Amino acid sequence: MIIIYKVITKILTLGLNMVAYKVINENYTTSIPGKYILDGVFVSHEVLHELRCMKKQGIILKFDFEKA
Repeated sequence: MIIIYKVITKILTLGLNMVAYKVINENYTTSIPGKYILDGVFVSHEVLHELRCMKKQGIILKFDFEKA
């Protein structure tokens, strides 16, 4: 019985992985193989640096979905 659950779970996981890459935006940086959680930090730093160098104003929004 446990083997059946494992097989079903594996099939569902593989199916979701194929769909997840189509649904998740390429800019999303966590929980995707080959991407790192700190990629977002590096991108934010580069944006701030570029704004300062070009002496432009900008707004950066950070959303925390942990409590959502």
